[in-house]
Amino acid sequence: MPPTPIHTPRLVLYQQTHHTPTGEPISILPLVTNRTGITHLYIAAIHINDPPGNITLNDHSPDDPRFTQLWEEVKWLQGTGVKVMGMLGGAAQGSFVRLSGDEASVRLNNTFQSEKNSNQYITCSLKPITVL
Repeated sequence: MPPTPIHTPRLVLYQQTHHTPTGEPISILPLVTNRTGITHLYIAAIHINDPPGNITLNDHSPDDPRFTQLWEEVKWLQGTGVKVMGMLGGAAQGSFVRLSGDEASVRLNNTFQSEKNSNQYITCSLKPITVL
């Protein structure tokens, strides 16, 4: 009989509000500096807009300078072992419509990788069955 698997507790959090109403960045560092036990963080929401290829984090390009602090802090969290992922969806019209159809057309119309963020931060290739 195979050994019983060891289950590791996980604390998964979701962060969609990245700025105060006045535009000040909201730090994610307290999630680790306050010893919350966080193991996973979903950064939200990645929107698939019209035309194809117009992908935003909430209402702005992921390369927008407003996200500089967020991406730096994401690297810091990842360095502590927190798994950081992106959440696809949200209120943008078309996010789910553009994910329907055959896999080839979905991949062609919805592939995104930020030059600024490649190999360092969050990148995504959107496919119908991919879990980010």
